[in-house]
Amino acid sequence: MLAGSVEAALFDAVYGAIPVGLAYFSPDGRFERVNPALATINGWPAEQHLGRTIEEVLGPEDGARIAGFVREVMVSGRAVVDQEITLADPGAGPEGVRYFEASYFPVLVEGEGEPAGVGAVVREVTERHRAESERRRLLKEAVTARAHAEAALLRAESAQHAAEEARAMAERERARLEFLAEAGRRMAASMDYETTLQGVAESVVPMLADWCVISVADPGGGVRTLAAAHSDPAKLALLWELTERYPRRTDEPSMVTKVIVTGEMDLIREIPEELLEQVARDEDHLRILRGLGLCSVLVVPLRTPERTMGALSLAFAESGRRFTGNDISLANNLAARAALHLRNAQLYTERTHIARTLQAGLLPSSLPEIPGMEIAARYQAAGDQNDVGGDFYDAFVGGTTRGSC
Repeated sequence: MLAGSVEAALFDAVYGAIPVGLAYFSPDGRFERVNPALATINGWPAEQHLGRTIEEVLGPEDGARIAGFVREVMVSGRAVVDQEITLADPGAGPEGVRYFEASYFPVLVEGEGEPAGVGAVVREVTERHRAESERRRLLKEAVTARAHAEAALLRAESAQHAAEEARAMAERERARLEFLAEAGRRMAASMDYETTLQGVAESVVPMLADWCVISVADPGGGVRTLAAAHSDPAKLALLWELTERYPRRTDEPSMVTKVIVTGEMDLIREIPEELLEQVARDEDHLRILRGLGLCSVLVVPLRTPERTMGALSLAFAESGRRFTGNDISLANNLAARAALHLRNAQLYTERTHIARTLQAGLLPSSLPEIPGMEIAARYQAAGDQNDVGGDFYDAFVGGTTRGSC
């Protein structure tokens, strides 16, 4: 009996000192035991809990849901864990609510088939909930200020760690937006679209991919590579060798041609060796593909409202990274800007060719020779935005006159 009394006293001491709320309910849902921590949470002395229902202690509105968990455990014999519980408390800050995590489990007695009662463990998480709410607010403001860039919240072990993670995420989004802005400036700087797209491809690595290829569809059904860049300069030659020795056509199966034909992006997150063997045209082709060390590939369309003009191909290799949702969103945004620039550049080239053809047709093929005079011709259309004007001129010999003018 002495040993039993010591064990009981030790159990009572632990039960009373543990910093989380503990309770034991009878089969009909009445409090039979409550530790001081739970009594403090509920705002009732521990002894006043005993024999009362949950609704009597917490009130019908807050107590009904908890009583439901207790009944569910008694009926099913299975635990209900990690439930978020909210309790109204006018003194709990501006929200007037306290937050808890609670688990309910059957208490079984050896030899009996049904639970003898229900145990409960309750832990207050109000501060953590407030910290997470504040973190979400700060992150939403940062993402909105950065043109609604995508962001994801990660649960953190502490409020300090959560704030650091939010700041780091905002910095990554800022870098992505600055990348798009810089790419836009580079595309707008020149109408020589091949040179500009090469600059865009070079700016993509290594931030968005280990290598990048920009391809366009030719009217005859071919696929022409306009730009290529690799984070490892030594492997750039392999990349160009791949595009030059093994050109694609839109009627041949490949990721690039599929994207050009369908106008929809294509993604392979993991590239096994078997896939390389399937797409390789010969041993040299397989050698080049292996040399690039591909592990993840994303191809997005260069699409305008009229048609799909080409494709932006991105791949991870040496870095071992995989494309995320943010990467895909950024790639699609970049491809949309590149497609618009490509189309504008094509229209500009067509317009310039037409203007120069008209100019050549309007200029005189030769100038007359007039004794005592030197004649020169210059073509300059009126207006800053005009390449072709409407004035026609000629030089001819008139009647004999005296004097000078």
